[in-house]
Amino acid sequence: MTNATLSRLSAVKPNDMERYCLRLLLLHVRGPFSFDGLKLGCSTFKEAAILSGLLDDDKQWEECLKEASITCTPRQFRKLFCVVLVHCSPKEPRTLWDMF
Repeated sequence: MTNATLSRLSAVKPNDMERYCLRLLLLHVRGPFSFDGLKLGCSTFKEAAILSGLLDDDKQWEECLKEASITCTPRQFRKLFCVVLVHCSPKEPRTLWDMF
């Protein structure tokens, strides 16, 4: 019999970058036993996410906006898109907008 774990991660806005990066690391890094283990030897979660390659391209913003397109109103979605533009500096903002 295996130990199955079910958990839920709450949504985090990208303008709270440190918590957003913590959420990214929790979703993508396997096997950490502590928050220090998630930092991968870095001083912040953002540095660890960059080191892990999670912030190299616009993929994380695509996923963020895809999730938001399901749960947000059009007004909330536009506001989130503005937050991504201002606080996250996506490499191809026009491409992100055209996806949705």
